[in-house]
Amino acid sequence: MKKSAWLALLTVCAAAQTAPSLDELLQKSYLDLVALAPRLNLPRTTLDAYRKQLEVRKKEDADGLEALKKQLQAQVDDCHRQLDELNRSASTDDATAARRRADLHCKLKKAEQDLADARTERSISTPVAYDHRLSKLEILAQWPAKQQEIAQAIAAGKARARHWGDIDDIGYRKIGEGQAGDIKLGEDAVAELRAYRLLPPAVDSRPISEYILDLAKRLAAASDLRVPVRTEVLASEEINAFGLPGGRLLVDAGLIRHAANEAELAGVLAHEIAHIAARHGDKLTRPTGSVQRLLFQGITMAADAFTGGAVGQARSAARDYLGLGVRLNLALLGVSRETEAEAGQLGTQYLWRAGYDPRGFVLFYDRMARDQDHAATASFFRTHPPAVDRALATLGELEYLPKKPRPRTNSERFVRVRALAETWLKTHAAAPVEPVCAE
Repeated sequence: MKKSAWLALLTVCAAAQTAPSLDELLQKSYLDLVALAPRLNLPRTTLDAYRKQLEVRKKEDADGLEALKKQLQAQVDDCHRQLDELNRSASTDDATAARRRADLHCKLKKAEQDLADARTERSISTPVAYDHRLSKLEILAQWPAKQQEIAQAIAAGKARARHWGDIDDIGYRKIGEGQAGDIKLGEDAVAELRAYRLLPPAVDSRPISEYILDLAKRLAAASDLRVPVRTEVLASEEINAFGLPGGRLLVDAGLIRHAANEAELAGVLAHEIAHIAARHGDKLTRPTGSVQRLLFQGITMAADAFTGGAVGQARSAARDYLGLGVRLNLALLGVSRETEAEAGQLGTQYLWRAGYDPRGFVLFYDRMARDQDHAATASFFRTHPPAVDRALATLGELEYLPKKPRPRTNSERFVRVRALAETWLKTHAAAPVEPVCAE
């Protein structure tokens, strides 16, 4: 065999040995995948076969968690039954009954916590983990053609012909007309949340509050928002931000603490400002049924976003019983595949226009997707579920936007405020009252 043929064979063998498996590929970040996808050229049949495997595994895991939920619920019910028996047996506890009651309290507390964790895994964490992989699989399939389409549009001078491609007119475009009429709706929503005691109190730290307002104003000035942005930092360890109609932006202190740098935090806020500017929450006001019921369900979903769903077992049980699933409530809040994709594109544009690294939201999202603490990330993914449409819209916009030299990534002020937020949360966290339980 000729030397050139040997070299070619060795090259093919080396490539086969080093080519990552689909399992390995889907562990990579979204940004890494778009860099790899054009070189991999994976057959659609291979991707479709793997998708079917993922869907089977997703159902098996969901069924297993559903069985675990029933088992834990039975343990909770049994503890309550035994406590009822104990209460009927005597007016007061003797030493033996007191020990039995304490033991039942410990068992009940553990069973309820395990049940809450299982519910989160069943309804949020497990679906999200699989949806990330399914979205990434679709990126592997669609990105090479998408990237080629973008390159051709730019080369032909057609970049501005894309939907909302008029980036030099940001702030003057006809996006979300009628924003001023939403101000009362946003204020009413906050008032309702406070009336139901579902909204955490505000963080009483002026440096933190002023920083978030200044950052939001900088992003709003580079956006299509035509009403004043009003911010509030919530005393919550959840990792989330929430945009309400009319310029209301609520930010959990946990988000500030979790962001790696200012560009990541700005990315999440820009995404929420995009939702407000495009009036995605306007769907709440449309009379597709009982308006009061729709608003109540929307408020319920908002409360879950702010508290991670930890608003009591009764609320959780009622939600399961009434069939008010996460997807339904998200739709009521105006969060859908289409609105998430549009917010992904617009938020990326606003970051870029404000001088930040436009990858801020994608980088934050990637870190959240890789975070193994599902209890911490559940709140974020309730309102930002994985979707290939948003991923492609955001990643595509990164290709379209002209590159700026030295985009802003971090600031000393952010570093100081993040440290303040972490200290504030540690010092103000309520110490739970724990029963004394044996290990």
